[in-house]
Amino acid sequence: MQILFDGFKNGAIDLEEYLYGKGNYALDTKGISTPERDNLNKFNVFYVVKPRNNPNVFKIGKSSGDNRLTSYIRTYGYVKDTDCAGVELFYLEGSKKLEDKSVPKKMRKGTKVAVRSNRNNNAEQREYQMLKDLKDISEVDRGKEYFRISKEKLYKAILESHKRGFKSKKEFDADKSRDVDDDDKIVEIVRHEMFKDKNKSNLIKKVVLKWNNPYPGIEPPLYESKAEEVRKLGRFADLGIWDMLKKYAKKNKIKFEKP
Repeated sequence: MQILFDGFKNGAIDLEEYLYGKGNYALDTKGISTPERDNLNKFNVFYVVKPRNNPNVFKIGKSSGDNRLTSYIRTYGYVKDTDCAGVELFYLEGSKKLEDKSVPKKMRKGTKVAVRSNRNNNAEQREYQMLKDLKDISEVDRGKEYFRISKEKLYKAILESHKRGFKSKKEFDADKSRDVDDDDKIVEIVRHEMFKDKNKSNLIKKVVLKWNNPYPGIEPPLYESKAEEVRKLGRFADLGIWDMLKKYAKKNKIKFEKP
């Protein structure tokens, strides 16, 4: 997953301005675009927005490019309408869409059929993870995606989610085989499994790791894991898993994608 916009860290922005550019408020925006919006449409995204009419409520969700985001501008009105109209953008995190090989190559460039929204994408998994996490630490305001929570608490929850792959905190805490201590060490990447999808040919899907002490206090000290999906290896980040995978992929002349 790639962070495309972080308003928690750098300051939120009016969604209209992000998509249509500064000064283009309440205009016919069908043909208006920004570099940010053009890039956004290459991704499936997990987003966090906040309606201006309720300063204590945040909305999370997933979107194929700007599809859902433009609908919030229509729903909550334009910034110039009233003091409480409009919606603020706080966060965007995306996974790149797959190229649609079913469309003739000469038709792909510059069209909306150049990429396709793969259903089981990382943005969908991040949304599912955060829906579970936020239910335990905040008040659901309405529906299932609106949460009454401080921005500081929400941002902390998002940052912590990155350390758990795409597991909710409850799922992660319940899975004791995923305990990682500061003195642990990955000894070796034993073997790998590849994606069978032709669109992901030559790409690693799972790896089997040899690492020490997944069950503290239980022998043997070295443990060969079950096949671990690459997208769930975030808990090993502090143990140098991404550098190891990079070297392993290069040695075996294959590829891997860091989530």
